[in-house]
Amino acid sequence: MEPRNFALVLGTALTTILVLADTLLNERKESQMTYAEKMPPTLRLSRQEAAHYLGVAPATLAVWSCTKRYDLPYVKVGRRVQYRLIDLDRFLESRTVRSETLQ
Repeated sequence: MEPRNFALVLGTALTTILVLADTLLNERKESQMTYAEKMPPTLRLSRQEAAHYLGVAPATLAVWSCTKRYDLPYVKVGRRVQYRLIDLDRFLESRTVRSETLQ
């Protein structure tokens, strides 16, 4: 094989390997993402949907927003109240209690 052809074949092979490696890395990153991270940041849920997602009653969310008990952002358009999925995940993360390890 001529050196010129060899360099062309080698260059094509390296490009293919780099593309495959990049694809595998992206797939791995996506598999480690939360559900909310995979969804568009503009995705909004109704109060009923948000309550179901959090595992509380819709009335509980209404009380929380009225009393400002928790810093849980919501979007209000007219009478409609909506919650962004990314805000719900941030809220859950802020409420997560991590146990300390004994040493």
